[in-house]
Amino acid sequence: MNDNKNFQKLNQIIENSPRALKGISVFAKIVAVIIGITGISLLFTEPIAGIISLAFAVFLWFAGKNMKHQPKGLKTRKPFEFPSTDGHGHKLLTVYDMNVTGVMREHDGIDPQTIIPRLFEGDRLLLEADPTNPYDPNAVKVKTMDGIQIGWLPQGENLQIDIADRLNSGQTVYARIKKGYLLDNYPGKVGLVIDVARYSKG
Repeated sequence: MNDNKNFQKLNQIIENSPRALKGISVFAKIVAVIIGITGISLLFTEPIAGIISLAFAVFLWFAGKNMKHQPKGLKTRKPFEFPSTDGHGHKLLTVYDMNVTGVMREHDGIDPQTIIPRLFEGDRLLLEADPTNPYDPNAVKVKTMDGIQIGWLPQGENLQIDIADRLNSGQTVYARIKKGYLLDNYPGKVGLVIDVARYSKG
């Protein structure tokens, strides 16, 4: 059971890591060249073995080449489209991208790292103000549409304060996943960038 979980985690890291894919791709090509050279030499003594070796070398070469084109980050599907006006008739002004913080800490007993890899780029997210937060009265939770918290909006930014004000006044603030990325200092851990729509106030 543990071996299976470890394999799934390793596979997930490889799928989401451009460096890992590139390394495996290079290794596959090197092995393909070695097998190809061996196959050519076998053609003169063992023709059938030589042909099989060359065929395998060609297959391995193209398999390694295609690895570089594997999808990076989160999976994609049709993204949530921001409406031209919000529920109060305010017009869409612009879309900001923001890094989600707190993705390495548990929220309500749930580790975001078990949730984020299962999300899709373009998925809609919920933003929820937390005015009773003892550390930041302008805190804004980032949640999935199922209500699972996966982090926070970055603290102290003007946009965070504006979003908190809007949410506290009863307005809807739309957000969606822009992309996932591997955290440099935490191997195998995933960060998240989201798009947040900003509408006029009047």
